[in-house]
Amino acid sequence: MIYRTKIFFLCILSLNSLSDNKSLPMTEDKHDAYNGIVTCDELVEKIFQRKWDLRNRPSLFKDGVVPKCSNDQFPEKWIESKQEIDSFGYTICDKPPCTIFQFPLMGNAAGNNVGRIYGRNKIFLDSKIKTIEGVGSYESSSPWYREWYSFTFENQTYYIPAVSIDING
Repeated sequence: MIYRTKIFFLCILSLNSLSDNKSLPMTEDKHDAYNGIVTCDELVEKIFQRKWDLRNRPSLFKDGVVPKCSNDQFPEKWIESKQEIDSFGYTICDKPPCTIFQFPLMGNAAGNNVGRIYGRNKIFLDSKIKTIEGVGSYESSSPWYREWYSFTFENQTYYIPAVSIDING
């Protein structure tokens, strides 16, 4: 009985160490818009302040209202659907490498491009997110950019476009 309990706890600990994506080879992007991670509320405000960009993102600030973030997470008002995944997948980041964002929005300033992943790597995925229609010009012309996977790396939530993930391995 003690032997089974030890094995169970070792399995839980090994899953936990894998699920934090510690071995994921993510590199910092030197071209990020804000010099690294900013708080969710700061990023929402920065997007709102880019008045020229608002015409490309009509659904983000309906009636001029700036949504608030909860627990420093992407505003729920901008999410059409969210599905918990809690499973592994593989990155498809050969050519070009995958760009990693702080928010599930395309564009350096809107999504805050913070890193890159190269090659095929095992990644623990937290959830799959689909953003609302009209979140941006990229998303309108290429609807697949409305679908993202979230993952945790160094205690921070990041997003990768769903087209960059092989969920079946």
